Amino acid sequence: RYGIPSDRVEATGIPIHPRFSRRKGVRKKGRTLLVVSSGFGGGDMVEMFRRLCAVKADFQLVMIAGKNEKMRSRLAELASSAPRPVKVFGFVDNIEEHMESADLVVTKAGGLTVSECLARRLPMVIFSPIPGQEERNCDYLLEQGVAVKAKNIDLLDFKVRELMNDGKRLDAMSVAAAKIAHPRAAFDIIQRTMDAR
Repeated sequence: RYGIPSDRVEATGIPIHPRFSRRKGVRKKGRTLLVVSSGFGGGDMVEMFRRLCAVKADFQLVMIAGKNEKMRSRLAELASSAPRPVKVFGFVDNIEEHMESADLVVTKAGGLTVSECLARRLPMVIFSPIPGQEERNCDYLLEQGVAVKAKNIDLLDFKVRELMNDGKRLDAMSVAAAKIAHPRAAFDIIQRTMDAR
């Protein structure tokens, strides 16, 4: 529409750190659910914790509270008497390792986080997406078979239970994620730029 030839436009994906494209093949026992807050630990993670601990499925829970130390401390306190194995972290600089060891992630639908999850072939439960960009990202992920949406906290435990009790569906979502991932987007952008010189 702006007069640029279509053959000069290429969707390479969002550039992410190269460490998300390196896979270590983590060996683990049982399933793991990863809950990722925003970097600043927003949202009611305590209520989320309580509901996820009560889900009738066999998995360990890993919660990352970001920079909200008060939230991290409260979750760690609750984890000590939880009915399932729970690990709680604050801000982490190795999120790719947590993603690789997870079978399912509960997250928002921000572009960077989604790109990182796709590179790790990680099925997603998109929780309460913000109208606008996150809703559109969520729609795309649903259409591609990579994610399910929990519009609010009342649907979260149901969605998690359904997926954690369906290994074949989790596997299919992981395969779908690999098909639309762009783990080398940064390298592709540089290569296309150099080729255009």
